[in-house]
Amino acid sequence: RAALVLTGNVTVDMDFVTAGTEVSFETESKLDFITTVKFSEYPFLVCMQMDKDSFPFREYLVKSESLHSGKTLVSRKGRKSVVPGSEFPLHQENSDMCKKVF
Repeated sequence: RAALVLTGNVTVDMDFVTAGTEVSFETESKLDFITTVKFSEYPFLVCMQMDKDSFPFREYLVKSESLHSGKTLVSRKGRKSVVPGSEFPLHQENSDMCKKVF
């Protein structure tokens, strides 16, 4: 299991206004390694699989502007999505073995 968080910000400060932007990305994922062995035949058949489950991805954006007269404007936006899972193919010999096992 792994997680990744990236955050960055930029601020511009001038005589009459201060403006800034902050961006953030978050995600977490894991890989599953599955080994199936069929002992009923000789030589034994071994099938290895590497799967990635679906995982969440979130991003946030905050914009701010502040006038030195005291007026402040803040805008917040966020988006969440799910990245679909997949199975990673290993070498061809393993794929042939998996076809025999299943």
